[in-house]
Amino acid sequence: MANKEMEVVKGVDLQRYMGRWYEIASFPSRFQPKDGINTRATYKLNEDGTINVLNETWSGGKRGYIEGTAYKADPKSDEAKLKVKFYVPPFLPIIPVTGDYWVLYLDDDYRYALIGQPSRRYLWILSRQNHLDEEIYNQLLEKAKEEGYDVSKLKKTTQTDPAPETDDAPADSKGDKAKAQEEQWQNTLEHKHILETCGLIKMEVAKGVDLERYMGRWYEIASIPSRDQPKNGTNTRATYTLNSDGTVHVLNETWSDGKRGFIEGTAYKADPKSDEAKLKVKFYVPPFLPIIPVTGDYWVLYLDDDYQYALIGQPSRNSLWILSRQNHLDEEIYEQLVQKAKEVGYDVSKLKKTTHADTPPETEDAPADNKGIWWLKSIFGK
Repeated sequence: MANKEMEVVKGVDLQRYMGRWYEIASFPSRFQPKDGINTRATYKLNEDGTINVLNETWSGGKRGYIEGTAYKADPKSDEAKLKVKFYVPPFLPIIPVTGDYWVLYLDDDYRYALIGQPSRRYLWILSRQNHLDEEIYNQLLEKAKEEGYDVSKLKKTTQTDPAPETDDAPADSKGDKAKAQEEQWQNTLEHKHILETCGLIKMEVAKGVDLERYMGRWYEIASIPSRDQPKNGTNTRATYTLNSDGTVHVLNETWSDGKRGFIEGTAYKADPKSDEAKLKVKFYVPPFLPIIPVTGDYWVLYLDDDYQYALIGQPSRNSLWILSRQNHLDEEIYEQLVQKAKEVGYDVSKLKKTTHADTPPETEDAPADNKGIWWLKSIFGK
């Protein structure tokens, strides 16, 4: 059943969908407290058609909350497939996290709904009231089962009568800064997606990549600097190993201040049925306490026939990497890759070449930064 294509509601009237929804039951997740009660979501339609999302829960007598933005995954589709973006953790909102929000069922009166994701790892039963008739609840369970969910994982959410108001309990003020990131996301949303959404520049992706041939070590020749890498990082590289389930083990390494910083993750095809080399890469951060899942795009924009050098990008065009099997690359080939990046809409003036030692260091050549200090420094621009 899990391989069955998931049916999604079509033609949802977003204005009718706005307002407060109470969580009746859900699959427990690491981003919600185990003892959370009165969990709910409030949606407000923004002028640009996106949705302001306010998620609240009460734990230990305090109100915890986080704000984010939802938007149609495909503006041209009538399917209720949305994306929701938050910045985490709430007390230091610097990491963007995007998830799927698919409306699997919605009654005609917009009174209760079943929300899921294509991974089937998350499931929510929502209601306009903080309780739901048991017969309706069981009908939604049956619908979830039909879509391939293991409903034995569902846990009902405790809701008190009357439902608390926002001011009824002291806020977990460590989450207050999350709101400041909302405006930042609104300002960057158009920049990140306008080229592809309007079809002005199409980002072509390599097709038919042989993953087994692609495995092994790749050296970063140049990249657009990002906050998740230290400014003084050298000998940066990635090593890919094919797992038995078809996913890819990812080991990213960099050397900074004489120490080796590293992070491990998992890559997988964004669409297993497609021959396009569009992958997702998932890490858990920060390295010293890996509890926050962060997923990014990894698109192979160009790969030579011998699998010796590659151009890697993302649909947002905020990140770009030039990789090579060796820790150096012929300047003529480098310029050809830069030109390809320009052709798909990248500002290549942002590219910075990566320093490599003549002899690549081995993993044991330097002490490891096991505390993740390199990651913290990079986040704060060090």
